Amino acid sequence: LPVAQLTVGHWELLRCAAYYLGLLAWLDVGPLARMDGRWRNRLLAAVAIVFLLGWGVATLRPQPFSVTAIDVGQGDALLVQTPERRTLLIDTGGLRHYDTGAFVVAPYLRYLGVSRLDALVLSHGDFDHVGGAAGLARQLNIGAVVLSDAPESTEVQKLLRAVPKARVHRVGRGAVLQLGDAKLEFFAGGVASAQAAGEPESPNAASLVVKVTCDGRSVLFTGDAPETVEQLLLADDLRADVLKVGHHGSATSNSYAFLSRVSPQLALISCGYRNRYGHPAPETLTRLAEQRVPVLRTDQLGAIRVDLRASGLRWYSYRFQPGAF
Repeated sequence: LPVAQLTVGHWELLRCAAYYLGLLAWLDVGPLARMDGRWRNRLLAAVAIVFLLGWGVATLRPQPFSVTAIDVGQGDALLVQTPERRTLLIDTGGLRHYDTGAFVVAPYLRYLGVSRLDALVLSHGDFDHVGGAAGLARQLNIGAVVLSDAPESTEVQKLLRAVPKARVHRVGRGAVLQLGDAKLEFFAGGVASAQAAGEPESPNAASLVVKVTCDGRSVLFTGDAPETVEQLLLADDLRADVLKVGHHGSATSNSYAFLSRVSPQLALISCGYRNRYGHPAPETLTRLAEQRVPVLRTDQLGAIRVDLRASGLRWYSYRFQPGAF
């Protein structure tokens, strides 16, 4: 039924207590069954005030431009939130026999009070990037889907069937999309990029490379783009405050020239705990260390959120359960 279920996000202890206290008083059960009517009305009024104040603080409190690397194990899922409270998700992760979209990404979004994504960008069709997309689409609404013109994988096709009303944008090099106060610039992606890199059959070479800019700060997302694609982009304005390190820190991506061109203040690596690929590669970590770029890894810290404020960058991680993935 409409409004039978509402996504309210995380409540602090005061609102949780007020909710259950008000529920008991309204239903006239438990220890509140014998409460005088006047006191019951006063209690319900107090509960309403608590909720109004909580809603007002949450609505009026400034929200910074932020990016969160959600811990989906060996894969990518990155949430971008803007001061206008627009939400953009880049990839959804994907593990065999475990739906990261339904059981990791969607619960985290509900924790934040997000019931709708303004846009979902899928960098390319590999399972560890899009395997959770259809499961996520069954949990919440998606306004727009952004894809390259590369052939659709089975998981991408499942997603498109699950969101028949969503706007679908096919983008490639040179495309620019606006999401409220945030600008998305695409430097690579699709068949043309893979062919120019000399790897026409490689899904990784068709990865979308997108920079999201908002309030004078920017984050560069590179999917699994290999070094051959990176070399094609060195003439572009790749400078970004935060870099989502390509291909989970693989040695076949993240060349020294590319990292120098981006010149990030912070690097995010999304990879699985003790993954069998050895990501991130020692070579990549060495290159980042030589350029004095701090590295934050989901296999060590769990989910990582970075706030990009005018005054600087601030990051923190969520509680990590060792060996969860």
